[in-house]
Amino acid sequence: MVGPVSIEDMPEHRHAFLIRAPERVVASYRKKNELRRPEMLGFAQLRRYFEFELNRSCHVPPVGVSDDILADPARVLERLCDALDIPWEPAMLSWQTGPHAEDGVWGAHWYDKVNASTGFGAAPDETATGRRIRPGRRCLPQ
Repeated sequence: MVGPVSIEDMPEHRHAFLIRAPERVVASYRKKNELRRPEMLGFAQLRRYFEFELNRSCHVPPVGVSDDILADPARVLERLCDALDIPWEPAMLSWQTGPHAEDGVWGAHWYDKVNASTGFGAAPDETATGRRIRPGRRCLPQ
């Protein structure tokens, strides 16, 4: 595909959503970029995609919470695979170090810790607090 890609361009796919606490997203984003507007975090687009998939399929799409995955990757990923009707493989819990072709264009910018790892680890301690969290809080449902 060339140009912008939307979830609407993939109607035959099953979609799952990975979410992360806004304060963790803000902290991570700020390490690499200046956060000028909450919209830069993508929460509104993620919500639109979720609602689109909910309306299209008439089923609540599977949602993976990053802290849950890191706390018990085998259990959570097995359940996610089951929800998507794809086979669970224990090999999903580990990978070779370094970049991978599947990383896409953002891999070089965001995946430095993943590229240095061979499997899941503990959730990072980093969170944004005080004034720094305001953009993330504005993304939460009211």
